[in-house]
Amino acid sequence: MPTIRSRCQTLNLPRPSIAEATEWLDHQGKQIAPELLPLLGDAPLLALEEIERGRGSILTGLLGTLADPGRDPLALAARWQNQLQLKSDAGVPMENFIRLVQKWVFDLALGKLAARSRFGARGVEKARDLTAKASSAGLIRCYNDLMKFRALASHPLNPQLFLEDVAERYLRALAAERP
Repeated sequence: MPTIRSRCQTLNLPRPSIAEATEWLDHQGKQIAPELLPLLGDAPLLALEEIERGRGSILTGLLGTLADPGRDPLALAARWQNQLQLKSDAGVPMENFIRLVQKWVFDLALGKLAARSRFGARGVEKARDLTAKASSAGLIRCYNDLMKFRALASHPLNPQLFLEDVAERYLRALAAERP
């Protein structure tokens, strides 16, 4: 209500820097890959939660497959399915995986178009190689496809086919730019 709001004081609490967040996580006795924190929104509490759930190494592995996907969509989808551990309590939900891929593709497109990074993918050497080969139109098309996939991610009828479709579109976006 306006009367209550008028009597309140607003406090702006900015997110900590990556260095501060990493230092805080170290102080908590938790290690996190430096490229993972930006993809988690530079949120140390979220990172701590993911690490405590046992997902830190899974997410780092997923980043590795995004940076070095290979050329075979079926093999990539199989690697993702093994890494996600969908049937395990410590597994990464499909929605979180699609969000991670979407952030990664957004960062690749931003790197291609503006030579910048928002989520830290530009800091990964392999990401720079992927950006050099990929077309900006393909990356944007993949990003838009991932937006549609987010609606389906919570209830994919067949997770393997769903991951194969995502892998196919991702690899197509990374295909060499045609002159």
